[in-house]
Amino acid sequence: MKKITFAFLGLLIAPVIWGQVLVNGDLEGSVSTNAGSSLVGWENVPFDDPVCNASGWEGATPDVVDETGPSLYNGLCGIPQSGETFVSGLASPSFHEGIMQSVSGFTIGKEYVISFYQSNVKQFEVSYIDTSASWSFYLDTVLIGYTLETVSYDSATHLDLNWEYRQLTFVATAETHVLKFLPTDLDSNYNYYDEGGATRMGIDNIKLFDSQELSDGEISSP
Repeated sequence: MKKITFAFLGLLIAPVIWGQVLVNGDLEGSVSTNAGSSLVGWENVPFDDPVCNASGWEGATPDVVDETGPSLYNGLCGIPQSGETFVSGLASPSFHEGIMQSVSGFTIGKEYVISFYQSNVKQFEVSYIDTSASWSFYLDTVLIGYTLETVSYDSATHLDLNWEYRQLTFVATAETHVLKFLPTDLDSNYNYYDEGGATRMGIDNIKLFDSQELSDGEISSP
């Protein structure tokens, strides 16, 4: 995949929930096949991060995607769940493409909810891609959990992706945490033409809530 540099280029900021500011939760960015594409507020999880299994920097480069690309021919494309773009990441024996963001303002000991939409994205150049996968969510280097898998048998060029809502809860142990999202394949039912297996997952519309506010009905979800 192409190398992507994620940078702060503006203030696409979601509402402040109990002091936390999640920047650009809708994952609006620049779609490009060249180096230097941007996703405001987010960084890629580097290959040498403890939770990343990529074999090198080129294996830790998620893609900013819309219905035109970055590769319509190969199927690396799709209609976002919300907004103009979403992010997709590949997980394979040598690739592990995730995104992360440092968020401050947490209250230690308080429970929070992270929610988002996920989809199964395919592409022809990864012809051994799996039909079911999920996202893993980390708080710094601590695995909070895996989402329920999303299954898709659609073709690689199918643009109307099956977006499914997911949420996970966690308890803050510090005032600042790095939130990390990485594509994950938990089963051994690979659909492949080569050894190993691969999966490509889309993610969009990430939100961060105080769980008490959510349970009190002050915030509607999804």
